[in-house]
Amino acid sequence: MIVAPPIKQEFERKYPFIKILHANVRDIVFNYCSNNGYAFIDRIKTLDSLSEKIETGRFKKWSDIEDFYACTIIIANLKQEAEILTFLKSSFKQVELKKRGGTLKAPDVFRFDNTRFIGTLKQSGVETEISKINFEIQIKTAFEHAWSVSTHSLVYKSNDIDWKLLRIAAQLKSSVEQLDMIVSGAKSLNPYITLHNWPEINIKKFILEKTNEFLSNKNVPDELKPKDSSRFSENLFSFFRPLVKDSKTYNKDLTRFFEKAHEFANSLGQEKFPRSISLIQYFIGVANELDYNSEIGKYIPLITMEMETIFPKIKSINTRFLIS
Repeated sequence: MIVAPPIKQEFERKYPFIKILHANVRDIVFNYCSNNGYAFIDRIKTLDSLSEKIETGRFKKWSDIEDFYACTIIIANLKQEAEILTFLKSSFKQVELKKRGGTLKAPDVFRFDNTRFIGTLKQSGVETEISKINFEIQIKTAFEHAWSVSTHSLVYKSNDIDWKLLRIAAQLKSSVEQLDMIVSGAKSLNPYITLHNWPEINIKKFILEKTNEFLSNKNVPDELKPKDSSRFSENLFSFFRPLVKDSKTYNKDLTRFFEKAHEFANSLGQEKFPRSISLIQYFIGVANELDYNSEIGKYIPLITMEMETIFPKIKSINTRFLIS
């Protein structure tokens, strides 16, 4: 496309400063996302895209353009948005905040409305060319991001105007809003879900309950607590799977195991309790002392020298994770 020469000249003059702005903002936001488990994407606006934006007729001057550089933070659910905004306000100078739900929108309309933070770099002292350039940070849920990626080029960056495609995009956006609403209010919806019996879930819940009881034992060090209790229960269930094939007898077999785990912990006391092995390694060691043979299943245990010292019988297990 042909771009008006004055626009091209001014863009080329600003571009080196935009590159520096990009590097500074990206470094701050990307590190924050990496540390907090958020996905991150970014881009510098191209000359063609900038020209198209000016041609919308919505802008009076260069400083009105807010996304020479833009990035997106992708979150799991809307509840995480508030803490991100707190971070952005402390890291940058806020020019404007366009929050979701902050614009007029009819109840039967479904369109883009993510929260957008417009800011500049904080400067100490004299204002510089870089500190005059606005940038935009969008906050999207994973569902909103999927909607944007799926429909943007199809509908908004197309060489055609198609009522049906616009309709599909709006319908998908309504589905996205529903999905985000369900995720955010999942716990409040819990009472309205019909519960069905499933033996595997019952066993995992039993394992979680007994594990929490074990961790409350005064002789068990606090640092033994796993990062994610539900994931830990899944892993321990995988180890015990050959033992709990019969959903009617698992209670008896696992109760015997957890009693042994408590008994051994009490015999050691908190001071002598091993801190060189993880909780699941401890449980595997106790199970092996009870002759629960994990080798009949598919579970591959991590067995270390420390485990073999504490539980000598575990040396007989040949199938194990190879560290080197």
